[in-house]
Amino acid sequence: MRNLHDFLVDAFYGIYKLFFDGIESSIQIFNSDLAVIPQVQQMMESVADVIQPICYTIAGIFFMIELLSLLKKEEVTEQDVFVMLIHLGLARFIIYYAPQLLNLLNITGNYWISKISVDSLDQSMLVEIKQTIADAIPKVTGGIWNWIGITILQLCISLAFLFNSVVLLVTYIVVMALAYARNFELVILTAISPIPFCFVPFSGTKEITKKFILAYAAVSLQGVIAMIVFSLYVAVMSSANTIINITIVSIVLMIGIVKSGSWAKEVLGLG
Repeated sequence: MRNLHDFLVDAFYGIYKLFFDGIESSIQIFNSDLAVIPQVQQMMESVADVIQPICYTIAGIFFMIELLSLLKKEEVTEQDVFVMLIHLGLARFIIYYAPQLLNLLNITGNYWISKISVDSLDQSMLVEIKQTIADAIPKVTGGIWNWIGITILQLCISLAFLFNSVVLLVTYIVVMALAYARNFELVILTAISPIPFCFVPFSGTKEITKKFILAYAAVSLQGVIAMIVFSLYVAVMSSANTIINITIVSIVLMIGIVKSGSWAKEVLGLG
């Protein structure tokens, strides 16, 4: 039968192991592209089938508004009408190819991400962490009173490791969730892109498309910034020689990943 000492050591070690594996998985998720999954591609195509007719209608309405404004002029030239028709044709083209146009931004972002080298966490640290925990939590020796006293001491010391473990679990969940959320956001923005793109050919509404493109670019850039944060984290972790240092650096990692989206927006002037 396992004693309390071994149970506590294995439990806390398991949390650190889960955290290390979770960081590696999060890095892979930031490096991945959900759009290449066949089921996701099918979903995006089905959304486009629904949205594109609506966008064509919106473009047609704006075309009629501009045409009516044009007809109010005293002189309407053939060139004016030709330009209007060009706008309508351009709107149809952009609406149809909006997801592909945005995908070019995503490909560029993924290329930058692939160029940022992020080393794997040193797994030998886990052995040192387990030994540190084992040394810190005393083993029960002696009689019943010794057993009671040492068991209480074990539980008290475990509270410190419990705090560290909770911090690591929260960091693991937040970082992993944000990695998936970014990929989900890229897919959703790509799927609905025909809507903001239908405004680009018409005067007075181009700003809608511009803001949407910048917002999409910010999400893509977020992955680049996140990879820089991961790279810094791994570098600092290589010299983190105590559990408290690991906990502090991991908190900084969580803050960096959480802030990566707002930093990307600030870079593009959306902050």
